[in-house]
Amino acid sequence: RLLRAIATGRDISTVYEHIIKLNFPSHPTPVICSNGARGLLCNVEKPTNISDDAHVTFDVLFETPVPKHVATEVIQLSKSLGCCCQFYVAQKIYADPSRDQHFEHTEKYQQLTGCETVYVKDDFRAALEIGLPSKMLVLCADPDSILVKFQSHMEATFANPEDRPTLIRGNWFLEVLHPSICKGVGLEKMCKHFHMPLSEVIAFGDGDNDLEFIQMAGRGVVMKNGRDMVKEAGDVVIPYTNDEDGVIQTLKVMEFAGHLRFGAGLGVKQT
Repeated sequence: RLLRAIATGRDISTVYEHIIKLNFPSHPTPVICSNGARGLLCNVEKPTNISDDAHVTFDVLFETPVPKHVATEVIQLSKSLGCCCQFYVAQKIYADPSRDQHFEHTEKYQQLTGCETVYVKDDFRAALEIGLPSKMLVLCADPDSILVKFQSHMEATFANPEDRPTLIRGNWFLEVLHPSICKGVGLEKMCKHFHMPLSEVIAFGDGDNDLEFIQMAGRGVVMKNGRDMVKEAGDVVIPYTNDEDGVIQTLKVMEFAGHLRFGAGLGVKQT
């Protein structure tokens, strides 16, 4: 059987429109989100009235949030380094900007995801009472420098390496996850749920957060615009970027070569 799954670093609330647009013929759609912290089965609910929009519902297969003591440590360290911290709780973004650059970063993230941000001034105490974050973001102008400082601080704070949060460098932010979580672990959990060997998985990626995801899949495919460290870990680097529909182009080639086993009427289609 063929399973199509979405794997993303983003929260599920930013993926709904993509699930609806993809309109996979078989439902529910498996989604690995928040860089592996959550695994969901998503269904598109068709509207009864033609004037209404479709909407997505989901069932949670697994989730591993950032522990509260780690979240508190991240919030305080972020503030001491002059950065802005933000995270999702119950599909809302909470952030603590305190200067113009912080507001620029939060607004940039809003434009990227389409989600509104709730600004807080209580060190996220009320937000953390609602629930724990699947992942946290430290918005900053120099993620390389902030990554080094976070690594040093976490090593000094948590003697056991297994207690230190997963840190992932972004272009203008640092991501923080539960110590045991990465997108590759999310893939492993999803495959276990469907009793599918990792060796039969084709994974596409480009960023630092895709490293373990690419490594663990049976065939790790890296986009032309991918980061060098991810290209080195992949099985193949394709001559297409994300903007050039690299995933669909590669799947078409693989289907033509007979490397994909589709059921009747389920071939690769451009949408």
